[in-house]
Amino acid sequence: NLNWTNAFQRHATSQLIALFFAMLFLIFLANRTSFAPFRDRNWKNGAWKGALSWIIALPWVLFVSLGCSYILQDLFGIEPVDQEPVRFLKSLISYPTLLIWTAIFMVTVVPFCEEILFRGFLQSYLKRLMPLSAAIILSSFLFTIVHFSSDQGLSNFELLPPIFLLSLFLGYIFERFQSIWASIALHSLFNLINIIMLLTN
Repeated sequence: NLNWTNAFQRHATSQLIALFFAMLFLIFLANRTSFAPFRDRNWKNGAWKGALSWIIALPWVLFVSLGCSYILQDLFGIEPVDQEPVRFLKSLISYPTLLIWTAIFMVTVVPFCEEILFRGFLQSYLKRLMPLSAAIILSSFLFTIVHFSSDQGLSNFELLPPIFLLSLFLGYIFERFQSIWASIALHSLFNLINIIMLLTN
C-alpha cells in the first residue's frame, strides 16, 4: 500500500513550512524592501503577460534541456534519475483524486511561494546591493541550488541548467513587467506543461 500520508508530508507540508520561514527571514533581512511589484492593481495584465512569455522562454529551456540530455545520456551514458516530486507524482497514478490535488498544488501553491521568495523578496533585496543583472543571476543561481538533489547524482546536471535558464527568464519578466504575477504565471505554466508531459509519457 502507498503510504501517501508520509509522502505528502515530505513533499508538500515540509516544503511549505520551509518556504514560510525562509520568507519570514528574507522579510527581516530585506528590512522592508520596496514591494511595488506586489501592489500591482492590474494583476491580471501582469499574469497574462507572464503566461504569454512562455512562447519565448519554452523553446530556449527545451533546447538547453535536450542538449544536457544528449551530453549526459548519449555521450557519457548516464541514465537520468527522477526528482523526488516526479517519483511522487508517478506513484499517485493509481490514486487519481490525490494525483489531481497534488498536481493543483504544484501548479498553484509551489510557484506562488517560490516566486514570492526568490523574485519578490530575494531578487528585490539583491538589486539594492548590486546591478540588476547580477541580482537576477545570483537569485537564479540560488533558485537552482535549491532544486539540487543529492540522490540524483550526476543526472542533476541534466536538470539544473534548464532550471537556471528558466529562473533567468522569471527574474527578467518580473522586472520587465514590474509584477510578481507575471513570473508566477510563467512558473505555473511551466509546471503544468511538465506535469502533463510526465503523465502522458
